[in-house]
Amino acid sequence: MSDEGKHVLVTGFPSAVSRETAILLSKQPAVKVVLLADAENFADAEDFADFVNRDVATLEGAVTKIDFGLSGREYLQLAEELDAIVHISLPPPPGSAGKQTLEPKEAAREIIELGKASSSISHIVVLSHLDVSGSKQGVFAEWDLDVGQDFSDAAGRARFKAEKIYRQFNQSLPITVLRAGWIVGRGRELCPLVQMILSIEDPESTFAKAPRSEINAIDLQTAAEVLSGLATSEWSKRATTLHLKYTNVPPIIELVREIQSAARRRAPAGFDLTAGAKRALRRSNTTDVWSVREFFKRQIAASPVATSLSLRYFTEHGWQIPAFDEDAMDHLVEKAVEKIVGFI
Repeated sequence: MSDEGKHVLVTGFPSAVSRETAILLSKQPAVKVVLLADAENFADAEDFADFVNRDVATLEGAVTKIDFGLSGREYLQLAEELDAIVHISLPPPPGSAGKQTLEPKEAAREIIELGKASSSISHIVVLSHLDVSGSKQGVFAEWDLDVGQDFSDAAGRARFKAEKIYRQFNQSLPITVLRAGWIVGRGRELCPLVQMILSIEDPESTFAKAPRSEINAIDLQTAAEVLSGLATSEWSKRATTLHLKYTNVPPIIELVREIQSAARRRAPAGFDLTAGAKRALRRSNTTDVWSVREFFKRQIAASPVATSLSLRYFTEHGWQIPAFDEDAMDHLVEKAVEKIVGFI
């Protein structure tokens, strides 16, 4: 750590996850955030840093380029000052070019090289996804992921290969891989997810193939809190893998029924909630949110996974994953209905 405090590099801008993580890090004492943004988004990053109005610096570069596309002097200075890295790699939007699925591997190599070049690195936190389990289900050892599973799409396979690169260096670098499901919402709200559910006209038909699947989604605020907490924690420097999931989540089709039932009780008489939800979704900022069809298509295809290493680590360190309880659901539904009604 330098005399100015802990320096944390955050990638993934302009995603909502990187923005929220940067904000939370900047609120911590003696933490300076370095926000990496490519040329296309650099002006937006500078505006965001001015808006936050705290210790947030911007750096123009790309995580998939050699040395992030920085000059030798810039790269060496970054490596010298750096104490932690938060690398945020989100799934590409539906319909994206296939080449985007190669980025996790390219980025992994550059993150590793930067970590090796830094003499003071204490944490490398990588946001991954539960889809690296491919077709595997249940509880099994982490190394069982190396063989035998199929993948529903190229993006999941690319993240799996990126994790293999990180594991090659987990004896020499303090790498924490945080696997999450789909990250939804703005702030502490799950409104986009709830709106998706409310816009389903026939739950039985939609979930005919996976009526008992557990929904793999986490709200934006929780994901950012865990990422920022891991980057600045006082834990030992050993590498590990963590899974970020809600506890006590009912099966998808049951959750859909409960939310739709609660919503009908709150909606004005005669109000077409399904049409309103679809209209609200179209008008929402969905940069980090899948379309309704794409979200549930991928949700049904996703395979829940819990590795033995992750379970042991959660037990040892006592991380409390938020429970999706009835009060939380009622609150989210109420806010979602208010938002949908307000659009009409």
